[in-house]
Amino acid sequence: MPQGAIQLINYDDGNDLPVVKYPRADVVRKLSIEMAQNHIGGAIAECGVHRGNFAAKMNDMFFDRKFYLFDTFTGFDVRDIPYETGVSPDFVESAVAMHKIASPDLAALKCVYRNNVFIKQGYIPETFVGLEDEEFAFVNLDVDLYAPTLASLRFFAPKMVTGGMIMVHDYYSEWGVSKAVLEFADEYNFIKVPIGYTLSVLLLAFGRKIT
Repeated sequence: MPQGAIQLINYDDGNDLPVVKYPRADVVRKLSIEMAQNHIGGAIAECGVHRGNFAAKMNDMFFDRKFYLFDTFTGFDVRDIPYETGVSPDFVESAVAMHKIASPDLAALKCVYRNNVFIKQGYIPETFVGLEDEEFAFVNLDVDLYAPTLASLRFFAPKMVTGGMIMVHDYYSEWGVSKAVLEFADEYNFIKVPIGYTLSVLLLAFGRKIT
């Protein structure tokens, strides 16, 4: 398959729209093409994989890159719940139950280019150990909660290549994601850009690699 080519396939579980009709995925599709055309290297990653539907899209778009998948695959970790002050206990309980419906094997099987996929199961930031020297071009954060979002941003920021981007899902939600992003923005030189999708923003690393 030529550099930058995109294989459009269908996905289940509510994500079965063609990529070009799914705003968040279409943004990533275009980013993957731009990065290939501009020879922007680096691995990709997703934190918060759930059942692997969006991970499959990323693997398809960035078909020639190492792809790290970070998730407990058992739902929210109880250590992170106390930081969520803007949601009701009932809502948290239902969200915890929903996120338990996940599997690292299922997530990997949905990826077309499975040889590039590395499953990192466990608690963030503990699962980042061993990747201190890796560089990243694109990261999708979809961990829903304040603590793992902030930990992920702090880990990946120094490892983004010039032109690298981090997408943060659930920024416009009642969870603590936006608080984490705003705290992070005070620490690192990133630009925050809405992407026209109701929940996500892009954080752009620019100029030189952040140190």
